[in-house]
Formats: sequence, structure tokens, C-alpha cells
Amino acid sequence: MEEQVTEELEVKVTEALERVYEPRRLREAWHQIKRNAGAAGIDRMTVEEFEKREEELLKLIGKKLKAGTYRFKPARRVLIPKEGSNKMRPLGIPVVYGSNSQPEHQPGI
Repeated sequence: MEEQVTEELEVKVTEALERVYEPRRLREAWHQIKRNAGAAGIDRMTVEEFEKREEELLKLIGKKLKAGTYRFKPARRVLIPKEGSNKMRPLGIPVVYGSNSQPEHQPGI
């Protein structure tokens, strides 16, 4: 019974990942990130820097997702003022693109 549950979970994860790394979906996600145009994450890659290499990086992300080698980086934590008070609250800033399995010749990826 436990093996069946594990197999069903693996199938669901695989199906979800297949939907995520479709080029159209990656491009939609990128456009949403671009619209939000926030600060750089822990990798310090800005939206503008990603945009200059958009085609190359979207293909690389899709390839890594398919191969199972894409690794998410943690969000950069900053404290921002809490509205209506003099207290601070934490905010997580995700990376535009991040991977722990980055090629040596591509810093910032």
C-alpha cells in the first residue's frame, strides 16, 4: 500500500513538473516576475540582467527542470517598516533565477 502511494505521488510530481517546464509556462512566469520588477535576490541578478539573457536563461531553466538538476535558492531576507507602526517585519526576496548546480562559466546563475 505504501509503495502505491509513493508511486502515485511520484506520478503527480512528474506531471506537475512537466507542466511547469513547458516553454510557454516558463515565459508566462518570467513576464509575471518582470511586471513585479522587485529587488535582486541573494544571487544579486536583477530583472534587467535576466532580461538581457532571457532566451538563454529560460532554455537553461527548462532544461534543468527536465533533468531534475534545478535547485532553488533561498529568498534573501530583509526587514522593512511595518505599516502603521515603528516596528519592522521580514520580507523574503526570491532570486530571479537561481541554481546550486550552476555552470562555472555563468556567474550569477
